[in-house]
Amino acid sequence: AKSRSCVLPFKGDMSETYDVKIGGKDGGARGTLKLGAEGVKWQARESERSVSVKAADVNTAEWVSIGKHFQLRLRSSDNTDVRFDGFDKSDQKKLAEYCQNTLSAGLQVLKYDVQGKNGGEF
Repeated sequence: AKSRSCVLPFKGDMSETYDVKIGGKDGGARGTLKLGAEGVKWQARESERSVSVKAADVNTAEWVSIGKHFQLRLRSSDNTDVRFDGFDKSDQKKLAEYCQNTLSAGLQVLKYDVQGKNGGEF
């Protein structure tokens, strides 16, 4: 299986931290997401597990509503994605600025109809 994490030599202070869960099929564990100049790093609260994504490896950044909270999805150039769940709507502006300025990937807002309705033509 392909590993989604890598070791990053994060230098200096991290600009922002968030208390979120790792999302996707690996999801459920709560931890701290740190945003820095070299990329993002998530560290589980109750284990040694961590996930890091280098800023240069991010192709797209997506912001998705998932119920009452939001998800940040980072997709790498090799088409792997890492999802972070549990953001508040108020986090969007800071994350959009971080994605644009540090990851060089504008934050795309995705809207899904979670009620199963189809707005297309039949």
